[in-house]
Amino acid sequence: GKVPKIIECECQCGKVRFNITKPPLAIYICHCSKCQTQAGSAFGMSMTIEKDSITYLEGSEANITTTTRTATSGNVLEGRFCGECGSRVLNVPVGKDVMNTRAGLCKDRSWIYPVAEYWTTEAQPWVSDLALKFPSIKFSFPKQPTEEQIEEVRKAWQKEYL
Repeated sequence: GKVPKIIECECQCGKVRFNITKPPLAIYICHCSKCQTQAGSAFGMSMTIEKDSITYLEGSEANITTTTRTATSGNVLEGRFCGECGSRVLNVPVGKDVMNTRAGLCKDRSWIYPVAEYWTTEAQPWVSDLALKFPSIKFSFPKQPTEEQIEEVRKAWQKEYL
């Protein structure tokens, strides 16, 4: 599918709704133990967006609760959650001009393809070698990729899907 001009997103209960008004920078899978725990699954799928690309819909911002944690990578993240259902809606790395949302929050998910996987050393054994199973995955990183590698991931995703 084609990336929508306006990406509509919402939490599980619909109390936090927002639009993303610029194309994502990248979509990737993270296998780190914290993403597994947060997602309640074998991995999390994140969509990197520019901080100024998000518009909350009426009343949504009042329903957000915020926590701060240190990620497996060492980055300090501000987590934004729906205060009603607990869905994580955003990960905001402190001091960066980008943030991540869960790709599964998009109402239309037909266009979502991850181009990379991070923290493969922490992947569940049955999920190994995703790059062999899913042709959209062009990069696999055993740990947190460097800023240069992240930029390569972003360029590859944008070239393929925008």
